[in-house]
Amino acid sequence: MNNLSLERGGRKLFERISFHVSGGQVLQIKGANGSGKSSLLQVLAGDLKPTSGEVLIDGKSNIDLFTLTRKLGYLPQEIAIDFPISVFDFLQMAKPKVDLGLILTRFKLEEIKDKKITELSSGQIQRVQIAQIVFQDPEIYLLDEPFSAQDQEHIQLILRILSE
Repeated sequence: MNNLSLERGGRKLFERISFHVSGGQVLQIKGANGSGKSSLLQVLAGDLKPTSGEVLIDGKSNIDLFTLTRKLGYLPQEIAIDFPISVFDFLQMAKPKVDLGLILTRFKLEEIKDKKITELSSGQIQRVQIAQIVFQDPEIYLLDEPFSAQDQEHIQLILRILSE
């Protein structure tokens, strides 16, 4: 990120932020509610256009959407899956025709694999979305409040998987 700024509704959320993250590094963004953390992640994911500055991935700023989606795994703060697809089919969209057994087991999703996403709790939906991101095997994870709907057991499970 190079001199990134974002203004929304006449309000500066952040100004001239620059940082670099290399493979294997973890960067946690902290701040008060409404300070622009989610907006920053949306900019990094390509969902929001910054007011100024640029996001560089592998030293390039103009990355096509296909490459961006392969490199980034993005979990937004708001979970917006409102169509009745099964957990199994949702995960299968990440990599069609691949055995899902390992990912279902690792994320403890075997018991709910046939349930519709619309029937799940917010914590279960969040875990399914994180599982799909991990299954896609991106180079960069952008996770916006990934534990907000998780109990302690599942927080530890997800942290363990993400650190592998």
